[in-house]
Amino acid sequence: MASTALQVGNRPPVLMEDGRQKPVPMRGRYYRPELDVLRFLAFLIVFVHHAMYNFSPTVARVGAYGLSLFFVLSAFLITELLQREKRLTGTIKIRSFYIRRGLRIWPLYFSFLAGTVVLAWVVPTYKAPLGMLVCFTFLLGNTYIGQNGFPNNPASYLWSISVEEQFYLFWPFLNRKCSPRTLAWIAFATLPVGSLTALTLWWLGASAAIGIWTNSLVEFQFFGYGVLLSLLLKGRIPRFAAPARVLLFVAGGCVWFAAARWSGINMQGREGPFGPMLGYHIVGMGCLAILLSLYGLDERWLPRPFVYLGKVSYGLYVFHELSLEIAERLVLRAPAWTKNGNHVFYGVEHATLGLTISIALAWASYRYFESPFLRLKEKFTVVRSRVV
Repeated sequence: MASTALQVGNRPPVLMEDGRQKPVPMRGRYYRPELDVLRFLAFLIVFVHHAMYNFSPTVARVGAYGLSLFFVLSAFLITELLQREKRLTGTIKIRSFYIRRGLRIWPLYFSFLAGTVVLAWVVPTYKAPLGMLVCFTFLLGNTYIGQNGFPNNPASYLWSISVEEQFYLFWPFLNRKCSPRTLAWIAFATLPVGSLTALTLWWLGASAAIGIWTNSLVEFQFFGYGVLLSLLLKGRIPRFAAPARVLLFVAGGCVWFAAARWSGINMQGREGPFGPMLGYHIVGMGCLAILLSLYGLDERWLPRPFVYLGKVSYGLYVFHELSLEIAERLVLRAPAWTKNGNHVFYGVEHATLGLTISIALAWASYRYFESPFLRLKEKFTVVRSRVV
């Protein structure tokens, strides 16, 4: 389906008797399939982070920045949709926003969390600490991980869901009450606040890889970058020539590699304070470059399988750690010539099988479990995006 950018027009707003802007009829929908491709790319980068850490720590650290790209993209899209809703209707329906958010995130999130409790009961090597379950239930999972590290539980890597939900706890209210200019200042404020938080945590002895990396205020910097980009574009779709897009994409990757190699962000051990502080901004700029390299790309250049995989990327992210562990167990049970062969071959075999299992589980989850909730979510949607 061809994407259609929503246009409000240049007519002045019509005011009602009480001074509020009269709602403008909705025209079209806002859906950019290239951003689905970007979602899948972000997932794939995170997948590399978890699948290849034992082979190349630097490449694995670059893979962690796929999560940063998720945050930037999420903030960009949510801000874009909220601002379009406000321009169309004169306000933002907060209740509808949270219903949509809950229907999209919570069914699979809480079902998977409950499933890991059963898994820990069946498989003794898995753990489901009560403190973790309580924190993840109340969407404070990142605080638990930051203080206790990662227990052997595939749900522990969903701490990022808590960070997202914490940001969106207040963001729709600010969008309804504040002007775009004020929102831009608030988004910009996340950058120095995140840097000062990283510096404070370092001074208190937190590790760059866990204590600092999982902190909400530190990660909010990426949301700030996504918000700023949305407000700067003001609903416009950038039209870059192909060479410029390639240059932006390559530049973003190079910036990420530089951050992974030299900044100290998300590294084990006690690195200096200023490297991690600067590193988050380097990664954020790389995220913007990669996002802009794809945003506005003609649909004919988009691989349709990647568009679909972006559509189910939430399931891919939820299931990927469990899939990698299943793949590892299967590979270790393979014939001796496989598991005792080339180390690189084993890694490729493990990653390929893990990705295949992730895709299968995400497909089944989206089709048979998530879709009913998503169709219900449509009833509370003002600015529609993709079709379920």
